[in-house]
Amino acid sequence: MTEEDRKRRATILKQLERFRANKKLMEVLKQGDFSFTPDTIGSYIHLSRAPSLRAEAEKPEMAAKQEMLKRLTREEVIAAVKAGRSLAGADLTKADLSGVDLGGADLNRANLSVTDLNRANLSRADLSRAHLLGANLNRADLSEANLSGANLSGADLNRANLSGADLNRANLSGADLNRANLSGANLSRADLSRASLSGADLSRAHLLGADLVGADLRGAKIDVESIDLSATIGWREAKWDEDIFERLLERFGKEEQG
Repeated sequence: MTEEDRKRRATILKQLERFRANKKLMEVLKQGDFSFTPDTIGSYIHLSRAPSLRAEAEKPEMAAKQEMLKRLTREEVIAAVKAGRSLAGADLTKADLSGVDLGGADLNRANLSVTDLNRANLSRADLSRAHLLGANLNRADLSEANLSGANLSGADLNRANLSGADLNRANLSGADLNRANLSGANLSRADLSRASLSGADLSRAHLLGADLVGADLRGAKIDVESIDLSATIGWREAKWDEDIFERLLERFGKEEQG
């Protein structure tokens, strides 16, 4: 073995000992019966599947995940959004995010339960499968936001702007949607049971397969001639203005009887 090989082996052994590589690999290297090249070392590391070495390499990724899973402060959320960082899966429960600009933010699967988002800007934000149980979204801007599969049960969405939002399969049971703007929103298969939609704008909204059992739609703006209640659950049990209900019966009552 040349002097250069000895130095190279000593350097590699020092590095591997620092990472506590497995015994098999250490023994092979100590024998000194092969050429020490980056490819050779890489092959042995791969074949031996040195667990401690892999764990060391995965530490930064794990640390990043743990950092995201901890409950973030208002200041940390604002900084993350400004930096364009994802907040997917973040724990933002009970946080005060009132008036914060979260436009276009990635909040997929984030936990925003009982969070104060009063007058917050969430336009075009990704809130798919997010948890927003009991959240305060009074007057919040959720226009064109992705809320598909989100849980908004019991949320306060009074006067919120949800125009063009995707609420496909969203849970809005018991939510306060009084005077909310839902024009052009996709509410297909959404759970609106017991939700209050008094005075809400539902023009051009899609309600295919939605659950309207016990929902209050009195005073809501509805295009009776264009609304599609096909496969909608419990629309007869919902509360409508009398004239609207009569017109809906004319359109859909006979279809159901047939």
